[in-house]
Amino acid sequence: MAALTEQPACILGYNVEPNYLAMLLEQMAPERFSERTARLFVQQPHRIRLRDPRVKTVTDWLLSFLQTMGGRQTSQVITSSLLLSSYEQMVYRATAMLLCPELTPGFSGGSAGDR
Repeated sequence: MAALTEQPACILGYNVEPNYLAMLLEQMAPERFSERTARLFVQQPHRIRLRDPRVKTVTDWLLSFLQTMGGRQTSQVITSSLLLSSYEQMVYRATAMLLCPELTPGFSGGSAGDR
């Protein structure tokens, strides 16, 4: 996954499995993404608009989540494969919402200047 931000000093990078992210996008928004459309969508770079309140909400949550995870010993965090899978799914869902802010629950949309 490649993402650009509006601020050159802002970098958040991590690897995702594109096929899993595409499958998740298809599940989250089947009216927008067919299997093929979702696969093509995740293969292209996307501009992450940090001024969009939906993106800010997801980014704040994701950074807080990653910060919390980074402060714990591995044995404390990974107590079962089910728990690890849940963490991974949360990061993938957040990634999907960063790429498609309209998927963020609880928001009817930002202003045109935010998009």
